[in-house]
Amino acid sequence: GLTDAELDQMVEIPAGTFLMGADNGFADERPQKTIHVKRFLIDKYEVTNRKFHGVGMQLVRSFGPQYAEASLPVVGVTWFQAAAYCRKTGKRLPSEAEWEKAARGAGGRMFPWGNFWDPALANDGRGPRPVGSFPHGVSPYGVHDMAGNVWEWVQDRYPLRIGASSADERRLLRGGAWNYPAVYIRTSYRRHERPDFAEHRIGFRCAKDVP
Repeated sequence: GLTDAELDQMVEIPAGTFLMGADNGFADERPQKTIHVKRFLIDKYEVTNRKFHGVGMQLVRSFGPQYAEASLPVVGVTWFQAAAYCRKTGKRLPSEAEWEKAARGAGGRMFPWGNFWDPALANDGRGPRPVGSFPHGVSPYGVHDMAGNVWEWVQDRYPLRIGASSADERRLLRGGAWNYPAVYIRTSYRRHERPDFAEHRIGFRCAKDVP
């Protein structure tokens, strides 16, 4: 497994524009547009069970020992818990645009490694894998597991229809997860859930402003 020092690594994503969304994607991914993002840091790896429990946090619910191994990405976290962990560690959740740029680079690639699905480069299998298990599937900036493994909460609210109440709030999730087909693992796909929702395929990673 990776050492704590390795798990703590963050990757600097340079300032500049990138292509966000996909013209051939679902309605909420269209149209593809050019977005500018400031320089920021993002965790190289998804937050693991060991890291999560290491700051004294407990899961809302446990999904059993097969999900609890130290080097696996933590799952069963709500958006609120993910945000709280990032705050505790002096970080924050990435914005949706930051996440997508870190995952796909500037040129709008469909997966972190390019435009063609390759199951050897991401975990779309039958359960979570230790973070960093697919080193050949890293993003253009060297960020791991941005396709598959577990869904990752991001900061943003999902825009609701006009007139919806605050009780309808949804937060966004990115990156797909094990046991999902490739269409949901694309870098531009947007999943949304209530912020108090937790399941065995949802984790997160943190980001940070560059001082």
